[in-house]
Amino acid sequence: MTSFRFAEVNNHSEPYQTIREALVSIMYHLNPRQLRRRAVPRAGAVLTPTGDNLASVLDGLLSGPDREAVIAMETALRQAIPDLCGFAVRPV
Repeated sequence: MTSFRFAEVNNHSEPYQTIREALVSIMYHLNPRQLRRRAVPRAGAVLTPTGDNLASVLDGLLSGPDREAVIAMETALRQAIPDLCGFAVRPV
Protein backbone atom coordinates (compact mmCIF):
# COMPACT_ATOMS: atom_id res chain seq x y z
CA MET A 1 0.00 0.00 0.00
CA THR A 2 1.30 3.43 -0.91
CA SER A 3 1.04 6.19 1.59
CA PHE A 4 1.19 9.90 0.91
CA ARG A 5 2.10 12.65 3.33
CA PHE A 6 0.89 16.17 2.80
CA ALA A 7 2.90 19.17 3.91
CA GLU A 8 1.47 21.39 6.59
CA VAL A 9 -1.09 23.73 5.11
CA ASN A 10 -0.11 27.37 5.36
CA ASN A 11 -1.61 30.58 4.02
CA HIS A 12 0.10 30.12 0.64
CA SER A 13 -1.25 26.62 0.02
CA GLU A 14 -4.95 27.15 0.69
CA PRO A 15 -6.04 25.80 -2.75
CA TYR A 16 -4.33 22.52 -1.91
CA GLN A 17 -6.41 22.11 1.24
CA THR A 18 -9.45 21.17 -0.85
CA ILE A 19 -7.43 18.60 -2.80
CA ARG A 20 -5.99 17.19 0.42
CA GLU A 21 -9.44 16.87 2.00
CA ALA A 22 -10.79 15.15 -1.10
CA LEU A 23 -7.94 12.63 -1.18
CA VAL A 24 -8.17 11.89 2.53
CA SER A 25 -11.91 11.30 2.22
CA ILE A 26 -11.45 8.54 -0.38
CA MET A 27 -8.87 6.53 1.55
CA TYR A 28 -10.11 3.08 2.46
CA HIS A 29 -8.76 0.74 5.10
CA LEU A 30 -10.98 -2.23 4.41
CA ASN A 31 -11.28 -4.55 7.38
CA PRO A 32 -12.26 -8.16 6.58
CA ARG A 33 -14.35 -8.43 9.74
CA GLN A 34 -16.15 -5.19 8.92
CA LEU A 35 -16.72 -6.31 5.30
CA ARG A 36 -18.63 -9.37 6.52
CA ARG A 37 -20.96 -7.39 8.77
CA ARG A 38 -24.66 -7.34 8.06
CA ALA A 39 -25.85 -4.01 6.73
CA VAL A 40 -29.33 -2.59 6.36
CA PRO A 41 -29.98 -1.67 2.71
CA ARG A 42 -30.10 2.10 2.35
CA ALA A 43 -30.73 4.11 -0.79
CA GLY A 44 -27.65 5.97 -1.95
CA ALA A 45 -25.26 4.15 0.41
CA VAL A 46 -21.61 5.09 -0.06
CA LEU A 47 -18.86 2.70 1.05
CA THR A 48 -17.37 3.66 4.40
CA PRO A 49 -13.58 3.68 4.88
CA THR A 50 -13.70 0.32 6.73
CA GLY A 51 -16.24 -1.28 4.38
CA ASP A 52 -18.72 -2.05 7.15
CA ASN A 53 -21.66 -1.21 4.87
CA LEU A 54 -20.45 -3.18 1.83
CA ALA A 55 -23.59 -5.33 1.70
CA SER A 56 -25.76 -2.21 1.59
CA VAL A 57 -23.66 -0.65 -1.18
CA LEU A 58 -23.72 -3.85 -3.24
CA ASP A 59 -27.47 -4.21 -2.73
CA GLY A 60 -27.99 -0.68 -4.01
CA LEU A 61 -25.76 -1.35 -6.99
CA LEU A 62 -27.41 -4.65 -7.88
CA SER A 63 -30.97 -3.40 -7.46
CA GLY A 64 -30.36 -0.03 -9.08
CA PRO A 65 -30.98 1.02 -12.67
CA ASP A 66 -27.29 1.25 -13.71
CA ARG A 67 -26.63 -2.20 -15.16
CA GLU A 68 -23.43 -0.91 -16.80
CA ALA A 69 -21.88 -0.41 -13.34
CA VAL A 70 -22.73 -3.99 -12.37
CA ILE A 71 -21.30 -5.33 -15.64
CA ALA A 72 -18.11 -3.28 -15.16
CA MET A 73 -17.69 -4.58 -11.61
CA GLU A 74 -18.26 -8.18 -12.65
CA THR A 75 -15.77 -7.78 -15.50
CA ALA A 76 -13.12 -6.38 -13.15
CA LEU A 77 -13.76 -9.14 -10.62
CA ARG A 78 -13.53 -11.85 -13.32
CA GLN A 79 -10.17 -10.47 -14.41
CA ALA A 80 -8.91 -10.78 -10.83
CA ILE A 81 -10.72 -14.07 -10.09
CA PRO A 82 -11.20 -16.03 -13.34
CA ASP A 83 -13.44 -18.71 -11.74
CA LEU A 84 -15.94 -16.12 -10.51
CA CYS A 85 -19.37 -16.51 -12.06
CA GLY A 86 -20.95 -13.41 -10.53
CA PHE A 87 -22.05 -12.13 -7.17
CA ALA A 88 -25.27 -11.60 -5.29
CA VAL A 89 -26.47 -10.12 -2.03
CA ARG A 90 -28.81 -12.33 -0.01
CA PRO A 91 -31.11 -10.85 2.61
CA VAL A 92 -30.73 -12.41 6.07
